Amino acid sequence: MNIALAQMEVIAKQPSKNFETMKKMIQQAKDNHVDCIVFGELVISGYLIGDTWFNDAFVSTCESYNDEIVKLADGIIIVWGNIATNLKKDCTHHSGRMAIYNCGFVAQNKTFVNRENGSSLPYIKHLLPNYRIFDDERYFVSGQQLSKQDMFSPFVVMVQGQPQKVGLEVCEDLWDEHYQSNPTQNWATQNLDVLINVSSSPWSNNKEKARVRHALNKSKRYQIKTFVYVNVVGMQNTGKNVVVFDGGSFICNHNGEITTQSNDSFYQELTLSHQMHKAITNNKMMDAIVYAIKAFDQQMFQQSKKWIVGLSGGIDSTVSIALLSKALGSHRIIAVNMPSKYNQSISINNAKQTAKNLNIEYVEHSIEKLVEATKNTLSLNDSKEHEFILENVQARVRGHLLSTLAALRNGVIVNNGNKVETALGYCTLYGDTIGALSPLGDCTKMQVFELAKQLNEYFENEIIPINLIPTETEHGLEFDFMPSAELKENQQDPMKWGYHDYLIEKITEYPTYEIQDIIQQVKTNNVIDSNLKKWLEIYNLTTYNDFINDLKWVLRQVELGVFKRIQMPPIVLVSRGAFGSDLRENQGLTSLEIFDI
Repeated sequence: MNIALAQMEVIAKQPSKNFETMKKMIQQAKDNHVDCIVFGELVISGYLIGDTWFNDAFVSTCESYNDEIVKLADGIIIVWGNIATNLKKDCTHHSGRMAIYNCGFVAQNKTFVNRENGSSLPYIKHLLPNYRIFDDERYFVSGQQLSKQDMFSPFVVMVQGQPQKVGLEVCEDLWDEHYQSNPTQNWATQNLDVLINVSSSPWSNNKEKARVRHALNKSKRYQIKTFVYVNVVGMQNTGKNVVVFDGGSFICNHNGEITTQSNDSFYQELTLSHQMHKAITNNKMMDAIVYAIKAFDQQMFQQSKKWIVGLSGGIDSTVSIALLSKALGSHRIIAVNMPSKYNQSISINNAKQTAKNLNIEYVEHSIEKLVEATKNTLSLNDSKEHEFILENVQARVRGHLLSTLAALRNGVIVNNGNKVETALGYCTLYGDTIGALSPLGDCTKMQVFELAKQLNEYFENEIIPINLIPTETEHGLEFDFMPSAELKENQQDPMKWGYHDYLIEKITEYPTYEIQDIIQQVKTNNVIDSNLKKWLEIYNLTTYNDFINDLKWVLRQVELGVFKRIQMPPIVLVSRGAFGSDLRENQGLTSLEIFDI
């Protein structure tokens, strides 16, 4: 069977646009004399659409496109993912609502393909993920409510006059290790010619490698003759997390060998049988963030807004503006430097030089008069008593200036915060926490440093000043210009860069609470993680008491910062534990006794 992999850009909640894209890709496949074209999961509706699934009119509209797709199946087999309702009268959602099924469909000769047992039922997704950003059980009914005889009877298609037995599963059905049901194993008993997985699998760091490894192992274990995996591309969001889908579609054989492969990029393409594309870059995280910015801008603002960046001359804002420039072009960006009496000339010069190198409009507004006006209005002074208050006043004045400038210039503000600062609450609510999007909110400081190097390579210029990028030695990170909020004299960030990055990753990555293992390693003086050991030695935290005192501070700061994070803008997801919908938090302090400290 000659198969085309339709790695399609799906736009959430835009069924007509998605259908038009399908039509174009189907025609392209027909022009290439393909036997079968395979799309991903929920390609009409989008996957991450929240409680829009409770909108019966929307659901009905999306379901109606199944009949329109069937009409296109003349001279070609079409396989796609979409929703269906009312497939079985006695099946209802546990909430009592109308049953919605996340399905895979097969059409040929302008009709739905029947199964070997004569059934006309589509395949219904069995395994409904209910973790991280996924909430499938809230919306869908599982195929496990129907009999195995109904669900695991092969679809029978005709290829060059010969019958071919096709099995079909949907996304999570391949990842069955923590479920009682095993769809892939069930299909393996049916003597299939082809098993197809239609997927909407979001990207996170190194996810593409895990997908391929997992699928190849399954194909080899169950001796699946031909396994087809098709994933979507595009950007969707949960309200709190902006999520990108990276394709990475492929076909493999029973030996676990890939025979056809799409690019694991974030852009739409049609891949024909036996084409072998490769990843176009090793900078997957940079590409993910750039794509997220571009797609978010298109979907939310139709490319109509200026993006306002508070460019301090520090590493985070500089990397942020470089990513925006790569995604949208310099003409869409305004850099705003807002110095106070505490800002050093090196940071102001950094900001000017970056804006100049990127050919970005640069404006400078001192905040001193606004800070003084606030001090006079509220009778504040420079005493130790008011020091912390005045630091936050400066940040909020900057937020006020950016907001007003955005209103004047028809713009939106980008949030420059990184994951470690956000985790530790090292930010000012309604000051540097504002923005329409947080591109770096799921990146540790160490990842920001790496992005800086990649961006300089991409632009072939010192866009990110070298004085902001540390050198890592056996003694730790060596800075020419130490990270600082510059809100008081000689201020330096309180984070232990590298080590606290490591801790935050461990605390937030799904599944969480790996912190107990770290405590046990240090407590028993048996640190087996070489990366952990390195940072403990660098920061003189090898004794248990020193380690625990620092850890208590980190854990408490993380919990104290929840009230800020739940009010912050959506974060581009790049890890397995992004704050927002991915890592769900509530306010209230957890007793540290659960960590035995």
